[in-house]
Amino acid sequence: MRKERRAREVAERREPVEKTESDVTAEQHTLGAILQGGLAVETARRILGPERTVVFKTAHQLIYTAMLRLTDAGMAIDLQTVSEELARNGEFQRVGSIAYLYQIHEAVPTAAHGEH
Repeated sequence: MRKERRAREVAERREPVEKTESDVTAEQHTLGAILQGGLAVETARRILGPERTVVFKTAHQLIYTAMLRLTDAGMAIDLQTVSEELARNGEFQRVGSIAYLYQIHEAVPTAAHGEH
């Protein structure tokens, strides 16, 4: 909730935000939990909002947006569908291809704690 509120405040003031390593790690864990099925995209959308700008790292913005598009289309979220969605939009190489998606997938020790 605090991150979402801070993102809105920054967006309203158009204030630059300094990205920290913990922000990137938190993003990896959130996206990884979604990929593992432990965190529904709708839960993430409720917490983070529908805008990809609440996510700091560009690759994570692209991945999150791909997940939102897949969910809106009624598709499952997994490594294959996200990879295909990114490729379909010409974004696959920008995120680091399958190697980075796999790294995010494995960054979360268990999907059961994704919402925390």
